[in-house]
Amino acid sequence: MKKWIAFALIIYLIICLFYGLNRTPFYDEAHAYTISQLPFFEIFQITKTEGHCALWYILLKIFCPNINHYPLNMQVFNWVIYCFLAIFFWLKSPFNAIIKTIILFTYPFLHYYAIVSRPYALSVLVLFITTYLYKEKIKTHPRFFALSLFILSQLGVMTLIGGFVFFLFYLYDSIKLHKTNKKDIIFVCFIFTLGILLFLLQVFNINIEQMRDVEQVAEFYENFTKFIYNPFLINQNTNYLQLFFNLVCCILFYIVPIYFFKKNKTSFLFILLTALMLSFFFFNFYIGSFWHYFFYFIYLIIAYWLGYDDFKNIKILNGFLIAFLILLTIPYSIFTYGFSWETTHAYYYKTLTNEVLKLDTKNSKFFCLDYYSPFSGGALPYLTQKNINIYDMFGNPLNSVDSLKLTFKFRNMPLDFEKFVSQLDKNKKNYLINQATNLELRCLDSAKLKIIKNKGFSYSQGDTTLIFTIKSFLDEYAFAIYEIEVIKNEK
Repeated sequence: MKKWIAFALIIYLIICLFYGLNRTPFYDEAHAYTISQLPFFEIFQITKTEGHCALWYILLKIFCPNINHYPLNMQVFNWVIYCFLAIFFWLKSPFNAIIKTIILFTYPFLHYYAIVSRPYALSVLVLFITTYLYKEKIKTHPRFFALSLFILSQLGVMTLIGGFVFFLFYLYDSIKLHKTNKKDIIFVCFIFTLGILLFLLQVFNINIEQMRDVEQVAEFYENFTKFIYNPFLINQNTNYLQLFFNLVCCILFYIVPIYFFKKNKTSFLFILLTALMLSFFFFNFYIGSFWHYFFYFIYLIIAYWLGYDDFKNIKILNGFLIAFLILLTIPYSIFTYGFSWETTHAYYYKTLTNEVLKLDTKNSKFFCLDYYSPFSGGALPYLTQKNINIYDMFGNPLNSVDSLKLTFKFRNMPLDFEKFVSQLDKNKKNYLINQATNLELRCLDSAKLKIIKNKGFSYSQGDTTLIFTIKSFLDEYAFAIYEIEVIKNEK
């Protein structure tokens, strides 16, 4: 590597470090860190609820164990992984310096993998290592290839899809083309099969709660199809840059399979199989979030990598790919509001935590009925640092395994009134912490709820009424703290 390239890469990674350290982790990052604080056995009890394997939680537990160093320890850990990803990609991918540079500055890499402490930087790193091993070292390092497939199976469905396709390619090359010996084939098959079985044991759950409703699937279909046959599908928030990006994506959708099929069947089959399996998963099982959709992009890079020698001189293909990459460096090309995504609430967490700390926390008990409040999941690690517990309606601390198992059920779970009342501490002040917009207490029966204008609300059942009086209200953050008073009604 030339000295100036090495220097530029170091500067780039330093920028990523400062970028990552100057942000507050959003809900999913904080939630994963909270799970990592559980004992090992309890982490494995959570996986069927979460839909994620235990690997990332265990890595956080090992390398970022001290809650007092949150979020710095987790952010630095993710940054170290991203350093390996960026350096490996630069050294081992076959692309020219221009394409490598643009890819590292695209939104998924610079604004997500580099700074968000989730397993995706590790996922992309292992996918790239697997690509390199398959293309360059499959004969000499089949066991490393097997290990990479195993890790992919433990990082989630998105990576398992890529691992499965690589596994199919390996079997075809080994059996049909006689590129390896039987012992290596048996070893690779055993390790990857073991990985799939462990994945299913941890994650498979027919009644998992994260499944989305029909309306969200319809919305995904609308957004998906605009890249295929209607790139000019617009709404009131669409900007011209997005339309241009959609048009380029639409063109790529048609020319990539044509050129891949003509020039390199391996690349064609890889992008076809991964895209079909990703789409099948999103349409039928889990609608996903935008960071899951980035894997279409990652698998496009890998497919291009696999056949790069056959594609590097095709001007039309490369022209549109570079245009696509350049547009992908600009957040406004894929998001209406640029950087506005789920980190919007992340900036609130410390502010909301400080509101709690203004109260007499030693003589108070705090409840949050919905884990999906912008407050609860994201603020939990900060409150844990202060030895403050937040309880669910059943009296379980939100960071306990019993409460975490119910994370996705709280959205549709009615309030167990008698249980909740029994958990109120008679010797302390009791508070409800809640997202305040339109009193989004989804677990409450509206027939039993009475709004007290400018003061709070009451909720009655049987001979008991709970009075919720506003003690702190931050309209900008859609956040409120209510003091709870129990009133016994006269018969």
